Amino acid sequence: MLRLLAATTAPSTTSELTWPEMWRVNVAGPARKALKRFPMLDRERITAALGQMAADPFGGDVRKLGGASYRRRVGSYRIFFDVYPELRFVQVTAITRRTSTTY
Repeated sequence: MLRLLAATTAPSTTSELTWPEMWRVNVAGPARKALKRFPMLDRERITAALGQMAADPFGGDVRKLGGASYRRRVGSYRIFFDVYPELRFVQVTAITRRTSTTY
């Protein structure tokens, strides 16, 4: 269901168009398990956001938490992830629902 390891894409012909290099996005086991428990519509929105992160992990409502850690907001859900720019790799560590008692 959630295999979001995006490969580098390049045009098949030799033209002047070049495709931006994609980031590899890996969703850790606990985050994948949490995602399965969310309602289907929310799960689809989060999955779409994870797909967008393969193109640009810093797009959308993203905040730096410290070091290599970031947080992306998707409605009432938060995607916590680490970014390794030298490898063009994103490790999603947790996906949680924010409620009034979360913070």
